[in-house]
Amino acid sequence: QYSNLGFGFIGTLVEKHSGQRFGDYAQRRILKPLGMQASFTAADLPAIDRLATLYRWEDDSWQAQADDFHGRRPPSLIPPDYKPGRNGIVFSPHGGLRVSALDLSKLLRALMAGGFHDNARILREKTVELMRQPQWLVSAGREFYATGLGLHLVSPYGNNGSLWIGHSGVASGLQSDMYYQFEGRYGVVFATNGIKPQPKLPAPTSRFRDQIAETVLASMRRLTKEGW
Repeated sequence: QYSNLGFGFIGTLVEKHSGQRFGDYAQRRILKPLGMQASFTAADLPAIDRLATLYRWEDDSWQAQADDFHGRRPPSLIPPDYKPGRNGIVFSPHGGLRVSALDLSKLLRALMAGGFHDNARILREKTVELMRQPQWLVSAGREFYATGLGLHLVSPYGNNGSLWIGHSGVASGLQSDMYYQFEGRYGVVFATNGIKPQPKLPAPTSRFRDQIAETVLASMRRLTKEGW
C-alpha cells in the first residue's frame, strides 16, 4: 500500500547500496544530469532567497508552516556525523525536494520519454515501464485508482477517462501536481504554497488541483492548434 515511510526505507537502501547520502546520490544521478537546480536539503539550495515559504490558512490569517527563512540560509538539519545507510528519511525522500515547477517539468519529460531527457538518461526504459505498472489498486478521490512504483495512475482531467501518470504533493500548505498523459503529448506541472479551505466542497484541495490542471490543459491545447 501507499506509505510515505516506505520512501524513507527506500532512501536508506539507496544509501546502503551506493555508500552515499541520499541527497548526494539524487544530485549525482537525477538532478544534475537533468539540469535541475533543486535539493532535498534547503541549506544546499543555490538561491535560498527564491525559496517559497509554505502557508496554511488558520484563524483567518496565513500561518507559515515550513521554509520560512526570510532569504537567509538555514543551518543543515543533517547531523555532521551522519553516515549513509542509518536513516535516509532525514533527507525527506517522500516529499522534501525543493524545486521549481519549471525544473520539475524536466523530470516529468524524462518519465514521458522512458527515462531520457535533453541528452541525459536517468532510468532504463524498462524501469520506467515497471514503475507505471499497477502494484496496488484503490478507489479514491480524483479517480485515483492505482499506484505503481512511486507513481500514481489517475484519470482526473477533462473527464474523458484518459490515463495520467505522475504524483501529487500535499504537505504543510503545499498543493502540487506532476502528471503526464499516457497516450498523448501533454503534461501538467504546478505548485502553490497555500490555499484557503473551502469547507462546502467535499474535497476542496482535490478540486483546486483539478481546476488548475484543466486550465493549463485548455491553454496548451489552444496553443497547439495555433501552431505552438
